Amino acid sequence: MFFDLVTRLRDEFPGLQAAIAGIGIDFEEMQAELRQSGRDRFIHLLGRRSDMPALFQAADLMLHVSAAEGVPNAVMEAQWLGCPVVGTLSGGTGEILTEPQRPYFHAIDDEEGLYRSCRGLLADTPLRQRLGQSSRAEARRRFCADTLVERTVDLARATAPFTLPSPRVRGFRPATILAFMRLWLRLARPVHHLRRWVRRRRYSAVVTDISAELGHCYLAPIPAQLTSDDCGTSALRLREDGRLLSPAHTLHTDIRSLGGGRYSHWGASLYFSTSDNSDPRDNGRVYTVEEADTHVDDTALV
Repeated sequence: MFFDLVTRLRDEFPGLQAAIAGIGIDFEEMQAELRQSGRDRFIHLLGRRSDMPALFQAADLMLHVSAAEGVPNAVMEAQWLGCPVVGTLSGGTGEILTEPQRPYFHAIDDEEGLYRSCRGLLADTPLRQRLGQSSRAEARRRFCADTLVERTVDLARATAPFTLPSPRVRGFRPATILAFMRLWLRLARPVHHLRRWVRRRRYSAVVTDISAELGHCYLAPIPAQLTSDDCGTSALRLREDGRLLSPAHTLHTDIRSLGGGRYSHWGASLYFSTSDNSDPRDNGRVYTVEEADTHVDDTALV
């Protein structure tokens, strides 16, 4: 969709140039497609870049047309740097949008809506500038370190067995807050979390209706009992012919590009790869999801 949108916009804005930063599993295919169609004259694949802030600040707008997302850092970074964004409401994107940006985000299949938003911003420089400035101001209020620390402490205070001091007190540093958080985790963690060898499974189901997503990644629905929007506290496990796959709850980009048994989930969808990156639809293996008795990560033990 990105290529088609840029091509349509160039018909109206002949000087338009588009760039894609980063490298994915389909990078070479994209290069070949652009060369064959002649669109490499105005759509440029930049590869890996270490100067993303400069690219955001140089751009008139960012077009983010992802079909599957968690919480896109690229959108947060663009807002933080004052770059207007037009995009799709995939995954958790709506949760990190500033209010000025919301009208410029559309359903995943709404190509006309995306085109109209891009066209309107490209044709109106003062509007782009106002959108970038107002979005940047809100992003820096919502996502600054002070706000994030304050929200973390509020969450801990709501669940901890003791009261944490306020971060607003003069001289109370984030390091002190983290020390309290570690103490809270030690006190609040049930004793059986330390017995890592205990795994009592409460619920399991065979994975069905598998479909290909991107790269090594496959999609499948998961039962309502296992759905969650917080993978950090999820108890979901995935097995291949009875063998536990890992690592769990990894980035979707890693599942797509690396595979090797990596998996995660978002809402009611399982994103997974097989142990040898074969196609789970015809490799003859049975995949099951289950709910473990506890969600234990050895690296998270305090």
